[in-house]
Amino acid sequence: MTENFRNEEKIEYPCKWLYKVIGRERVALEKALEEVVPGSSSSMKGSNISNKGNYLSFNIEIYVKSEEERNRIYEKLKNHPAVKVVL
Repeated sequence: MTENFRNEEKIEYPCKWLYKVIGRERVALEKALEEVVPGSSSSMKGSNISNKGNYLSFNIEIYVKSEEERNRIYEKLKNHPAVKVVL
């Protein structure tokens, strides 16, 4: 007999949420963050640079009020031209 367990952690809102964003230029990524969440109390810290130096990754911490807001920010970042990948 097999049992399926879903070990989903419940997220308590409001909270700080961390996105990892990958792109080519720091200034363009900073501008993307300002366009997606203007005036927010967010922080952006460098994380890694690819071996050839073509891509940069940043950890962006944003205060979110709900799951809907968290998902909306993710979608906006993902669809921004300066952003290659969002995790």
